[in-house]
Amino acid sequence: SDWGDWWGRGGIIRDRPNPILNRLFEPVETFFEERFRRHADAIVTVSDALRRRAVNMGLDAARIHVISNGCDVDGVRPVDKHAARKSIGIPVDAAVLVFAGFTTYEFDFLTDVFLEVQKQIPKAVLLTTGAIFPLSPRAKAGSGIVQAGMVPRDQLSLYLGAADACLLPFKSNLANAARSPGKLWDYLAAGRPVITNDVGEAGRLLRQEGVGVLADYSVSDFADKAVKLIGDAARCEQLGQRARQVAEEQYSWDIKARELRSVYERLVGRRRVSQAGRSS
Repeated sequence: SDWGDWWGRGGIIRDRPNPILNRLFEPVETFFEERFRRHADAIVTVSDALRRRAVNMGLDAARIHVISNGCDVDGVRPVDKHAARKSIGIPVDAAVLVFAGFTTYEFDFLTDVFLEVQKQIPKAVLLTTGAIFPLSPRAKAGSGIVQAGMVPRDQLSLYLGAADACLLPFKSNLANAARSPGKLWDYLAAGRPVITNDVGEAGRLLRQEGVGVLADYSVSDFADKAVKLIGDAARCEQLGQRARQVAEEQYSWDIKARELRSVYERLVGRRRVSQAGRSS
C-alpha cells in the first residue's frame, strides 16, 4: 500500500474551500485513507510523518517503509543560467526567483515575499510554471511576476535553470509535514538552491544536506533570506552544485526504484519461508 499524502484526519481536507462540507466529509476521507492499510503486507510512505501516523494506528512498524519521491535526473538537468533566460525571454541581468507546481495554499504569501524582495532588488523577477494562480490586487499593481503556465516537461530545465534560487513556502501543518513535494526534487535535479521552511521532508533535507536556506514562515524573513542568497552568486553556485549531487547520489528515480524493489523482495522472501514451513 502506497501512502503519498495526509488527506483526512486534519490534513489536506482542512485547507480546501467550504469548511462545513469538509468537516462533514472528513470522517469519510479518513476511513478510506486508513482502513485498508491494515490489510497490506507492507506500507510505503513518502514521509516520516506518515510513518508515525501508521504506527499510531497500531500497525507493525516492521511493515512500514519510508521511500520519498525522487529526482528525474535525466529529464531535468542543470543548464547555463544566462542561456536559459535568453531562451525564455527573461532579462539576463535580473534576479530571478522560480516557483514550479500546480498546487500551493501559500501563493499569496509567495507573492508578498516577492514584492518585499522587489523593494530591495527592483529588477527582481518571480517566474512560475504549472498552474496559473490569481494575483492579489497588490501583486497585480506591480510588475515582475511572470506566470508561464504549463510548459513541456522537456523544457522544464530551462525554466528552473533561469533561477538564482527556487522557492518552496511551507506553512507548518499536518498536510505539509507529510508531503514529499515533487517541485523540491525537480529543483534539486536542476541544480538550483532552495529556499523553504523547516517543515517535514523539505526542512529535514535542507538541514541534513545543505542544498539551500531555511526561513521563518514570515514574509519579512523569507524575503530577507532570498535577498541575501541571490546577492551571493558564489553561494548560489555552491548550493546548486550540492543540490545536483544529492539528486544524483541519493534521490534519483533509479535509486528509489531499487528501494521499492527491495521491499517486494523481502515480502517475497518471507512468503516463501512461510510456505516452506507449512509444507514441511
